[in-house]
Amino acid sequence: MMSALRLLVESRLQTLQQGNRAYLLLDGSVLNRKQRKLFSLLPLFADTGLSSVIEDGPQWLDVDTLSDTRWAVLEALLSNFPQPLQLVLSKHELSDLNAHYQRQLDGFDVGNKQLIWFHFYQATVLPILHRELPDEYRAVLFGPVAEWWVLDRGNEWQKLTGDNAGMVMNPYRHPFHGEVFPLSAELAQALNDERLTDDVYQWLRHHLPDTLPKIQWHALARIQEMVEYARAAYALTDINAILSWCILAMLTVEDVDQKIPEIAQRMHEAGSGEGVPVNWLTYGLSDPAKVKLEEFFQARKQALM
Repeated sequence: MMSALRLLVESRLQTLQQGNRAYLLLDGSVLNRKQRKLFSLLPLFADTGLSSVIEDGPQWLDVDTLSDTRWAVLEALLSNFPQPLQLVLSKHELSDLNAHYQRQLDGFDVGNKQLIWFHFYQATVLPILHRELPDEYRAVLFGPVAEWWVLDRGNEWQKLTGDNAGMVMNPYRHPFHGEVFPLSAELAQALNDERLTDDVYQWLRHHLPDTLPKIQWHALARIQEMVEYARAAYALTDINAILSWCILAMLTVEDVDQKIPEIAQRMHEAGSGEGVPVNWLTYGLSDPAKVKLEEFFQARKQALM
């Protein structure tokens, strides 16, 4: 039986006009040494001098080079890692695409006058750029491709449509930083907000790994739900405030704010949450609230044993 990924690739190639080719962009950090030898990879950062990310960074792969064995390896990656690969359909040669995208690695926060974490090639960032970039800059990233397929944190495919045209050079040149994407305050904030889920996940993975679902993309999807809930229900934006909320929910019950009204009240009163202490949700609770919270702690502890 043909794999789901292979079916997607072949169906898109049949739908699009002739001359398009299919490429995969793999997350190099999930590949072991044996898998690297199995594929003919072209690192996105090849020849950049950035040795630390040449192997662990994104890796291009031409679908035409794949055997049945290699397809099976890719399916295994999809089953075990969050957002391990993307599908790019384009009429351009892979070497030309890579040379083009190597020039698009930095963004510039115009309002704060500083370079900003950009990483256009990440699956969580691409949809934001596709949605928010002005047309002249969106064409730089998506002009050379017909379609760019990414996985969301729920492991569902999302299609980003391109122009399937020629390479468009970035029209912006910063006097000190060169060819960068000028980012509005809104777009810079959206990119920073998107980092919250990953930052919270990394903290929990290092400090409270037993609280996380074993499958990584399940864990990321769960954290994303909690982060979005804190933003939507309580307008929290500060990473430390949101991290405190996620820790408490992971150590007790996910709706602890609904079960203990004092916690919900504190979250409502926190505003953005900036400057709150680490224990802002639990310090000084009433005795009945403390008793109920301890019950949740103990029940969760037993469940994790």
